[in-house]
Amino acid sequence: MNKREQKLNRKEQEGKKKGKGVTEFPIGKLAVVLAVIPVLIMIGIVARHGFSEEQIMQERREFMTGSGYEEMHIPEEKIEDMVILGKVWGYIKYYHPVVTHGGYNWDYELFRILPEYLEVESRDERNALLLEWVSGLGEFQQREGEEPTPENLHFDHDLSWIDESGFSQELISELRGIERAMRRDNTYYMSLHQNLFSLSIKNENPYVFRAHPDAGYRLLTLYRFWNKVEYFFPYGYLIDEEWDDVLREFVPKLTGADVHQEYKLATLELIARAQDTQTDLVGEDTQIENYWGRNYAPLEVTFIEGQAVVTGYHDETRGEETGVNIGDIITKVDGTPVDEMIEERSKYIPASNDASKLREIAEGLLRSRDNELEIEYLSGENIETTTIECFSQQQMRITDRARKDLPPLEMINDEIAYIYMGSLRPEMVNEVMEDIMETEGLIIDLRSFSRDVIDGMGSYLMPEVGEFAKISHADITMPGRYIMEHSLDVGSENADYYQGNVVILVNEYTQGQGELTAMALRMAPRATVVGSTTAGAPVRPTPFELPGNIEIGISGRGIYHPDGTGVQQVGIIPDIEVLPTIEGIRTGLDEGLEKALELIQE
Repeated sequence: MNKREQKLNRKEQEGKKKGKGVTEFPIGKLAVVLAVIPVLIMIGIVARHGFSEEQIMQERREFMTGSGYEEMHIPEEKIEDMVILGKVWGYIKYYHPVVTHGGYNWDYELFRILPEYLEVESRDERNALLLEWVSGLGEFQQREGEEPTPENLHFDHDLSWIDESGFSQELISELRGIERAMRRDNTYYMSLHQNLFSLSIKNENPYVFRAHPDAGYRLLTLYRFWNKVEYFFPYGYLIDEEWDDVLREFVPKLTGADVHQEYKLATLELIARAQDTQTDLVGEDTQIENYWGRNYAPLEVTFIEGQAVVTGYHDETRGEETGVNIGDIITKVDGTPVDEMIEERSKYIPASNDASKLREIAEGLLRSRDNELEIEYLSGENIETTTIECFSQQQMRITDRARKDLPPLEMINDEIAYIYMGSLRPEMVNEVMEDIMETEGLIIDLRSFSRDVIDGMGSYLMPEVGEFAKISHADITMPGRYIMEHSLDVGSENADYYQGNVVILVNEYTQGQGELTAMALRMAPRATVVGSTTAGAPVRPTPFELPGNIEIGISGRGIYHPDGTGVQQVGIIPDIEVLPTIEGIRTGLDEGLEKALELIQE
């Protein structure tokens, strides 16, 4: 009988003395069976081995109302131990076959070990407790011999921390033995979409029973997200700080976030550290919205030439009533210089690059918790100050600059067509493309949200099939490893392809599908990409849930140019860079569009 089973038996006896059923059941003896059967079958087998359904359900409900830690203030000298616990917990979650097959509620196992772990007073005690925990999880098969390096390896897992964390040799041996375990490529927590090679994240309970999770569940938020990035994030190698330091920093931040809004902000700050525009909150979060402010000034703002420039009005009448003109430059909001606001807000903005970060900051710059705000602005050569009334979204429609209200196709003249990709749906492609096949030039405006129309448009624009992107995907059997072995193609054999010049317009609103589309359509024989840096986030996010009913997206596969160079953070590099200017805004000139017309007419 292992130590874990001894503890469980003691706990069962204590429960009987108190008139209560056991809250856990031993699982180690069944590990070989668990490696090949689903969790539900497991529960049935356990019940047949002497554990009642009531005992099983009691174990599953043990932490449904809380982790047992309403508060958890970690002293400075204990933070490193909590870092170690988070790394071991995540490693076991994705590497140990019994756990990866759903043999334990691994969230609950964190809560079960916490009371003893928080009391350890030395490294030796810590290592002994971790060894007891890990070694009691059950048996598994190991690979024979050395694991061969796969072909097309993009980057490999790094488990050097196991040897560098001050562990005993027994614990190192136990953890390294788990590395050599046989694992499936479809686990309780993770699988791959076979056609798209993107991740499917499964069985991550959002624990909706409490909007504000207690300290134990807040620690789970940190461990769950940190380890997802550590093992299943295709761009972890691009993060420009030590990922371990992020874990170290957020142990006290999240466990100490006792106020609801503080927890949401700390979580947002954490996910922003992945430096990925797609790794963001999904939908509207009440606490975050309250923090930014639910009321909006009627002015649209864009950062141009390093300045916060008024580029339009959400509501033309209300905007004009402010006395602030299009082209004026905002310098302060409620007495705070714009540069300081950028610095303060940046930590809460998940972004792959500066272009997408400034885009998001600009859109929220003139939000307020009050019904008005004071702005200082430069109009011509004069510094002006005014108080502006702010409105809720129920009072004033807020313009979505990624989805302008434009038709999918416009003819600039008889020879030049303009397609606005924010309005083009897949079922429209054939009709639109048939209408423009005889024109001399085509402008494809990707400065917007975009749907997947690559195959449809590519069949008209390309004379043959061509590779436009490579994909890296996770190796679920060896977490932390990414393989680059698949590609994306565009076009078809078509002697009657479009013969005119093609100009593709891009900017910071070109993101995700839009960036993929730009990569594909620039393969057209006479295509030129014009504009400014794109968002640098070329994949659709994979849904992922955190405690407190927080849903986020996270990039699940890597996208690269055919030569292997990256798109993440870098964005699509235009063939011709054309940046908007303050003068262009004041005169109503779209410099990118003007350059496109010039290129077609040359």
